[in-house]
This record gives sequence, C-alpha cells and structure tokens, in this order.
Amino acid sequence: MESPDNTQPTNRGSLLHGFLVAAGWNALAIAVSVALMSMVIGIPLVAGFGLLQFAWLLPVRAGFVKAGKTESAKGVLITAGITVLLSAACWASLGNMNIH
Repeated sequence: MESPDNTQPTNRGSLLHGFLVAAGWNALAIAVSVALMSMVIGIPLVAGFGLLQFAWLLPVRAGFVKAGKTESAKGVLITAGITVLLSAACWASLGNMNIH
C-alpha cells in the first residue's frame, strides 16, 4: 500500500509490533541459553546476553527496514536498548554482593 505521491509506504509498522517481535526473540534466546547451561555452552550465552542479542535482532531490524516498516524497526532497537540496560543493571547488582 503506497501513499498518493508514491514516495513512501503508508504502513510503517508500529513500535509495539517491533517491541513484541524483539521481546519474543529475546525470550526464546534466553530460554535456549538457560537450557544449554547444563552443557556449559549456555553460561557464556547468558553472561553475554546483553550484547549477543544483536546477533539476532539486527537482522530482524534489517528485515523491517527493507519492508518499509521503520516504526517496527524502532521498536526492535528500543527492546535491544532496554535489554542491554537490564543486563548491565543485573551485572552491577551482582558485583555489589558480598559473597564470602
């Protein structure tokens, strides 16, 4: 569906759609990482999750941009930013614990 001047598609997606798609991918990835922890492979995946998420979220974002859904692409980036911040906060709180 194109706008009357044929320069830009009218359906640019939605922030919520991009957010939910990215959150779903992140939830699936963290579940797989936790499941793999028994094989020791999952430990680095969980430890570096905040940055490793870009391996699957950047292609998702690129697909939205290619389809002209720029608002959905923004939602993916917002989800990635929130995930990085939550991961950093988690590691900071673990660093402040006195474990003897």
